[in-house]
This record gives sequence, structure tokens and C-alpha cells, in this order.
Amino acid sequence: MASIKDVMAAYAPELDLGDPVPLEEAVNFLKEKSSLEPDTIQAVLSALAELAHWYLLRGRPVPLPGIGHLIPTVSMDGVFGAAVQTDPALSQKLGGPDDYRGGINRRENIGVPRRRLAQMWNSSHPDDRIDTRSL
Repeated sequence: MASIKDVMAAYAPELDLGDPVPLEEAVNFLKEKSSLEPDTIQAVLSALAELAHWYLLRGRPVPLPGIGHLIPTVSMDGVFGAAVQTDPALSQKLGGPDDYRGGINRRENIGVPRRRLAQMWNSSHPDDRIDTRSL
């Protein structure tokens, strides 16, 4: 039997992500936005990674001004990791789907309620329906 996870994977909008920004491109961008030299920028980025590692291992969130916080996490298996808690101001600044300049797969489904997506699934998968009453 299908689950809402199957429905979302098939019909929910998702970002069509581009390639990651190469470090050199990021350093050049920061150079243009600051008075720092590329070697200094790379040193700061490396030191930031060390700072995050040091404090996250001690259970302390790490602030990234204008970006958010790195938050230490632990799984049910006791594996430690980190999550990003995005600064609400950054999220707000990113705007809505009309502001996004990357690709969006299934853009036409933005704003479509989960119940409607499940109905779409049921129409396309009559032998593997999902119960829409709980959605």
C-alpha cells in the first residue's frame, strides 16, 4: 500500500539543484564583497570548520551571523552530527518561488494540498491507492 511519502516523492515540488559552488568561486565572491585577500579568506573558512568541530563536540551551537546556527545532533544509534538552523531573516530574504532562479521540478504543484496530491496518486495508481481521509 502506498504511503504519503510515496505521494510526496512523486508529486511534490522539488528543487532542481545545480552543481555545488566551487571553493575558488566562493572565495572570489567573498573577495569582491570584502577587502580580504583570497589566502586570508581560505584560512578563515578552514578555521571556521575547526571552530565548528570544536564547539559542536562540546554540545554548543555555533552561530553563523546572517546564516543561522550549526546545532549538534545525536541519532538513536548515538551517532553525533550537526544540523543547520537557518536564520529566519535569511529564509525571508530568499523569498517565494517567483524569486528563485534555479529550476523547480513539478512547479505546477506548488501550493497544492497533500490531499489533492494523494488524489492525483490514486488516479494514476488504482492498484496502489492511499487513504485520503487522514490527510
